Amino acid sequence: KNSNKDRPVITIGSVKVTKGEFERAFAASQFTQEAEGAKAVFLDIFLSRKLILREAERLGIAKEPDFLDDVQLFWE
Repeated sequence: KNSNKDRPVITIGSVKVTKGEFERAFAASQFTQEAEGAKAVFLDIFLSRKLILREAERLGIAKEPDFLDDVQLFWE
């Protein structure tokens, strides 16, 4: 049986985000729980990244070295 953390809470096209996935990513981020609106800002960034990666996979460029270098710079 799936727990609530395994159930998708956000779906955009074929991109699904579970509560657990979001919570793990937020906890590993540089955002702090105390900052007002931090989760909303992080959610926007997190979803943008997931959508960019999904599109890169669709286009077949997700594993190209130039793309990976650009992604690393974008996320630092």
